[in-house]
Amino acid sequence: MSLINDFSVRIYESPLKEIRDSDSFVDVGNPVHALMLLVDFVTELQTSGITDFIGNSTGRFAHETVAVLRTADRPTEADILAKIIRVAGDVGMTHKSVQDDLSGMPEFSIASFSDVHGDKWDDACEAIERLADGIDLDGVYSCMNAYCNRYQAEIEAALNENG
Repeated sequence: MSLINDFSVRIYESPLKEIRDSDSFVDVGNPVHALMLLVDFVTELQTSGITDFIGNSTGRFAHETVAVLRTADRPTEADILAKIIRVAGDVGMTHKSVQDDLSGMPEFSIASFSDVHGDKWDDACEAIERLADGIDLDGVYSCMNAYCNRYQAEIEAALNENG
């Protein structure tokens, strides 16, 4: 298994999961933390889309993800994500507001985005999704592989230290 694939799976397992979920997690200068942000970003976009990226736990670190994209030589994606955050924020669609709407849902309930939020963000969601179409996920994935090569020792140490 490649280093990025191994890392991508194991960040969702203990004890790396606890690093990602901790309040002190965000250190964009830490190669392990930065790679976690990139993995979360790509995973969320591939599985659920940009609106879920904003509203899920990954959205807590949207601004930090922009910073990591910049330092990882993905300025186009960084600019797009920054614009997405701005468009969403202009209409009040923040990680916190999405989570606030979800807090009224029964545990383990299944509901669509529109069931939970109504139509209050429809226009913004359309604009955000159009912007997200400009994100080159293959390019970000290639960048993640290059990042693994550049910081291989640090990433392997985190994997070996934690299991």
